[in-house]
Amino acid sequence: MNRPRTLVPLALILLTGCGPSPYSPVRGVVQYPGGTPATDLAGGQVVFEANGPDGRAVTATGVIGPDGRFQLTAVTPGDGTVPGPNRCLVTNPPAPAEGPARRAIDAKYESFDTSGLSFDVTTGANEFTVVVERAAGR
Repeated sequence: MNRPRTLVPLALILLTGCGPSPYSPVRGVVQYPGGTPATDLAGGQVVFEANGPDGRAVTATGVIGPDGRFQLTAVTPGDGTVPGPNRCLVTNPPAPAEGPARRAIDAKYESFDTSGLSFDVTTGANEFTVVVERAAGR
């Protein structure tokens, strides 16, 4: 039987994979000043952007959960983003099917250029607290 011979190379390929991931896991929580989790941002997103090893921008996103927590994904769920300096933006939740969009945070947080948010991602697991201010009148 040739079956054992073909299984050994296949097992070696599966065990070695395609090399180390270029990404570092990133998770965290979005909060308001004072430490209150931004639960009203559930369904919004946290987005990180960095320059990859080839100089091209790498974007990773994470949906904000009902507890204000997020986990970034660049390519595969939870893989994170590239290590190094990352710009960050935070989006308000999407508009409901009917009725006006609710703006929990100021629109400045929805752009890399105006958010004022940045984080230094290190090799390995990372956990960040993203602090944003409520929209005027909230």
